[in-house]
Amino acid sequence: MEQRMEGFVQVSRAAVWATAILFVLATGFLMLVMLNLDLDEVFGAGNLVMKVGGTAVTRADFAELKLLSGPKTEKISDGAFAEELLETLLLAEAGRRLRLDRQTDFVSRVQAFDRAIAAASGPIDLSRSLFLLEELARRTRLGVLEAADAELLTDAETVGQTASETAEEARPARLHLRTILTPDEAAADAVLNAAAGGVPFAELNTSWSRSPYAGTGGDLGWVGPEDLPPGIYERCESTPVGSLTRAFSDGNGVHLFLVEAKPAASPAREDRRRLGRIRAERRQRALDRFMENARANIPWFVHPSLRRP
Repeated sequence: MEQRMEGFVQVSRAAVWATAILFVLATGFLMLVMLNLDLDEVFGAGNLVMKVGGTAVTRADFAELKLLSGPKTEKISDGAFAEELLETLLLAEAGRRLRLDRQTDFVSRVQAFDRAIAAASGPIDLSRSLFLLEELARRTRLGVLEAADAELLTDAETVGQTASETAEEARPARLHLRTILTPDEAAADAVLNAAAGGVPFAELNTSWSRSPYAGTGGDLGWVGPEDLPPGIYERCESTPVGSLTRAFSDGNGVHLFLVEAKPAASPAREDRRRLGRIRAERRQRALDRFMENARANIPWFVHPSLRRP
C-alpha cells in the first residue's frame, strides 16, 4: 500500500512540474505576441487607416486632414494623399527620435501657432496636430538636405568651383525680349502660325500687336524674373533665341514674347549649373536613403484600401 501511494505521489509531482513548465512557456509566448501586437490595428481594424510610431489616424481624421491640407489635395486620390501623409508621419516620427521637437525655436513656433488659433473655430486639435507633424517633418527633411550639402562641400573640386564664382556670375539674370499683345487666343494662334511660317516679327508686330510697345518694335529691353509674372521668365529662358512663344494671358489679352537675345554663357556659369544638378541629385539620394531607413526602423501601418498598386 505504501509503495502504491509513493508511486502515486511521484507521478503527481511530475505532472505538476510538467503543467507548470507548460504554463510558463504559454505565458511567455502570449507576452511575446502581445508585445508585438498593435492593439489599435486589432480592435480598430475597421476604423484605423494609418499608424506611424505612436500616431494613429482614423478614417475620420484622414478625411479631415485631407481637407486641411489645402486645395491641391482635393485633386488627388486618397491613395496618393496617403503616400504623402505617410512620408510626413515618418519624417515627423524620425524628428521626434532625433529630439527636434525639443529645440527652442520649434517650441516657440508651436506657442505662436497656439496663440493664433486660440480664438478659431473648427477642428483645432487636428489643425494643431497637422501643424506639429508638418513642422517636424520639414525640419527633419531640412536636416537631411543640409547634411547632403555639407558632404558635397567637402569635395575639393566642388569647393574650388564655388570659390571661383566671379562678379559676372553674380549679375542678375536677364533676357532681351520683344512682345506682341493679341486680343484673344484665336489671334494669338494666328500670329504663332504665321511666325512658324516665316513671317518676320516686325511685320507681325505691325499687323497684330495692341501693346503699348508696338510703336517701338515691341521691344521690352533686358528684363529679369522680377519684371514678369511667376514662371514666365523660366519659360522664356528655355526658349531658343529668335523664337516666338505664348507667355501668359490677362485682362488685356494674350502676351507673346520673342526671345531676342540671351547673355553669353561663360564656362564658370556652366560649371555652376552643373554643380546645381549634382547638388539636386545628391539631395534626392540622401532623402531616399533616409526614408528607406525610416520605413525599415519605424513601425508603420497603412490600411490596404489606401495602398496604391
